Amino acid sequence: MYTGGPKVRTIPMGAYSIDVHRPVYPHMLQNEKPFVQLDWRPVTALPQRISDAVDIDGDGQPDIRVSFDVPRDPKAPLRVDVDSLNPRYETMRNAGKEKYSRLIVRVDKAILVRVPLAKP
Repeated sequence: MYTGGPKVRTIPMGAYSIDVHRPVYPHMLQNEKPFVQLDWRPVTALPQRISDAVDIDGDGQPDIRVSFDVPRDPKAPLRVDVDSLNPRYETMRNAGKEKYSRLIVRVDKAILVRVPLAKP
């Protein structure tokens, strides 16, 4: 839950890449939604604004569009918008660090985004 699940593949994006993790399904006693984690890295290679269509399940079709600003100050708060292009994933607006299953954070040399899975 805290690690974001094992990485299943990396999507090259030129100077940076996006790591896609396996979906995480919390235990029954945990009060979180299932989610998928994406890592943009390295932060030093990211443009000032990210707006990427991401194929999470590897079928060749984008599943979500992720947009966020990349402030140069590593302590600056981050906000993310996610547009769902596949009903399996939830849309997020102006998300920060509200929950483990719905967040954007800077960790070491990466920016992590967690997108909740929609209910089946």
